[in-house]
Amino acid sequence: TAAGVPVTGVPVPHAVPNTGAVGAREGGELAKLEAQNIANARRLANDLKLQSANSPFAANGTLTQDAINSAKPIPNLEAGKLNNPAIPPGFGKCATDTFQSPAGNFTMHFYKNPTTGEVFYGLDYKAVFNNVSEIPKKP
Repeated sequence: TAAGVPVTGVPVPHAVPNTGAVGAREGGELAKLEAQNIANARRLANDLKLQSANSPFAANGTLTQDAINSAKPIPNLEAGKLNNPAIPPGFGKCATDTFQSPAGNFTMHFYKNPTTGEVFYGLDYKAVFNNVSEIPKKP
């Protein structure tokens, strides 16, 4: 290079000797890039939350088999403990793992027959958001 211009003819940022600083033009460009990186990081984080929020669902709105398989029975609402005649016999209420979303973390609640693995979507199939109000839930 000659005087900071490489053989390609494109100038390279020049450092101010013994300071570690770059020229004003390059410093302004670095600040702009940093702001873009911050905005991009936020967008990427939001994209990941949206991917997580969509991950338990099949295209038709039902749960994926992975979400169903990893779900756990809700204590005191297991199969055989429900007194709701609208719920088919042998079904219990389950909750999926927690998923992140831009609106807050949530689990999906649904009814499942633990013997057959069948899922009942006809009643009370819903997203339950984690405690986003910061108000403690009653025991």
